[in-house]
Amino acid sequence: MQFILYFIGFWALVIAGFVAFFYWSNYLHVSRTLVAAFCREVSIMLDAGIPLLRALKILAERTSHPKLKSIVKEIHTSVENGNTVAAAMANHPKVFDDMMIGIIKVGETGGILDESLRRLSEHLE
Repeated sequence: MQFILYFIGFWALVIAGFVAFFYWSNYLHVSRTLVAAFCREVSIMLDAGIPLLRALKILAERTSHPKLKSIVKEIHTSVENGNTVAAAMANHPKVFDDMMIGIIKVGETGGILDESLRRLSEHLE
């Protein structure tokens, strides 16, 4: 009888481990939907005349997703230290792919970052 209780306890721990793993892997993954929302919100703020650093700071404070919050803070710090937004985003290749970085780079160079972010958000949605 004791063996059966140990056996059941073992499998309960295994199942709990799998549940925890899948919960945290989804919680720490930044989806395309979140990236689209991030791009859209930055675009709206820039279009409203809010400076880029202020927009990034606002988003870092408002974002509830822990991984995205961390990434936005890192982008803010990098831009504050003189890097471009594209260069700051390129430090996060699992979230921002080469196409996204290219679109951001074109927007920065052409002075139409708000428009580039808006179009990128539409593409991601």
